[in-house]
Amino acid sequence: MATNNAINQPQISFFSYMSGSSLTATGDGTVVYPVFDSTLQNLGAAYNTSTGYFNPPVNGLYLFSCGLDLSAISASHTSAILRLLSGSAPVQVPLAMYLNIGAVRDPLNEYLLQGSVIYYLSAGHSMRIEFIVSGGTKTIDLNGGATRCWFSGNSLWAN
Repeated sequence: MATNNAINQPQISFFSYMSGSSLTATGDGTVVYPVFDSTLQNLGAAYNTSTGYFNPPVNGLYLFSCGLDLSAISASHTSAILRLLSGSAPVQVPLAMYLNIGAVRDPLNEYLLQGSVIYYLSAGHSMRIEFIVSGGTKTIDLNGGATRCWFSGNSLWAN
């Protein structure tokens, strides 16, 4: 009987979110490493809610998505960067880069910065989210909640 490798692959999937808000986190170029401290799902237990790191247990191709609900944005905030950052090597994977966030904010001075990427990771090669807003003062808030600030990942293929 033939076997299907897709059936035998481990299921790695997580959806994490920030349960509370982080006030005046950035805006002046301060680098923020948000820790998504709650999970709705964590199959394979690869996401750590204490550190904010995803640690893949197997080599594979992964789909990552992140969304950050931002507020207190002004016209002077001219650059926003959202990316995956390796914990063990200087690898930066852009999710959304160099967005003039001050120009695209809504009338309430809010914006949902989000992005997705497919990326190959080796087992144990940890990743986390890095976020920076610059050009203005440190006024940007991250608004917590399962539908407001999240980080998710799913294995697409493992070897």
